[in-house]
Amino acid sequence: MLRSATEVVPAVRALEVESAWAGLRPWLPDGLPAIGRSRTGIWVATGHEGAGVGLGPITGELIAAAISGERLPLDLTPFDPDRFARTERATARRPPATPG
Repeated sequence: MLRSATEVVPAVRALEVESAWAGLRPWLPDGLPAIGRSRTGIWVATGHEGAGVGLGPITGELIAAAISGERLPLDLTPFDPDRFARTERATARRPPATPG
């Protein structure tokens, strides 16, 4: 970012960095956020990565409707917070590969 800034404002090159900060952008393995109630009973809305700012409002509406027991405008199954636990359990039950 600093390199790009110096192209626009060359004087930035002479500035000293006082502090730096980085935020996490949670991303799930399948690229989809986790939205809904987990098997632990906790309501989850995370994993939007950089799209959280844009998707936050609709996610909030979906979670509020789900918690309230309202009819949802879309199926939350693809966003199930426990979807990876099912994959891990299935992988754990799979017999080891036999050498060929």
